[in-house]
Amino acid sequence: MDILGIGVDIESIDRFRKYPPDRNERFFQKIFTSFELDYCFKKKDPYPHLAARFAAKEAAVKAFSEFKKLQFPQIEVINDEKGKPSLIINDDNGEKVVSTAFVSLSHCDKYATAFVIVCKGQ
Repeated sequence: MDILGIGVDIESIDRFRKYPPDRNERFFQKIFTSFELDYCFKKKDPYPHLAARFAAKEAAVKAFSEFKKLQFPQIEVINDEKGKPSLIINDDNGEKVVSTAFVSLSHCDKYATAFVIVCKGQ
């Protein structure tokens, strides 16, 4: 597999704590998919998960920047049945972009980070 791009991002979790969801619904809907919001708000503390997904979207934008301009609504972070995160990248028409993108998410008390590698091939 050939690497087409890499991206990394780190976010402050407190940044997301400043936006209570009941007063910032529009903000969250502009950034996250309904699937992502459902996933995060099922957690006891949703803010580390929101920050990690935001970091993944930023990292994906950086990783794809050489060959595709992405907007946050085109990027979705999902987890498989074992909890391993992956990315779904959609084009402007909602069709999945054919490429392989690997993502790693992590968070601690104050920060969340994500690393994305985009490869050509399967």
